[in-house]
Amino acid sequence: MNHILLMKSTVTKLQVRMDRNLKDSAEEIFAEIGLDTTTAVRLFFTKVAQTGSIPFQLKVEPEFSPEAEARILAAWEESKDPANRIGPFLDMRELIKNLHDEVAKDEVKTVS
Repeated sequence: MNHILLMKSTVTKLQVRMDRNLKDSAEEIFAEIGLDTTTAVRLFFTKVAQTGSIPFQLKVEPEFSPEAEARILAAWEESKDPANRIGPFLDMRELIKNLHDEVAKDEVKTVS
């Protein structure tokens, strides 16, 4: 009898809020491999406790591809060259006219 009371006192309940679609997608996979959600979560917690780490690699995914990042950095370096700077402008109309003129020049270059 004491053993049963001890078991009950060591069990805890975990509640997690998450997107319904995420939960449903994960549960479909759990079902395919013969697990219910409770068992899958218990396996995850067990692995964390055993290894002292998350059982998969965590990393920040790059926001841009390496090629896009290279183009962005090149444009940033190009923007530092005083020859590439325009302005100052007297007002917004002058700025917008200049921007339209620059776009028109770029369009002529790409057509040529």
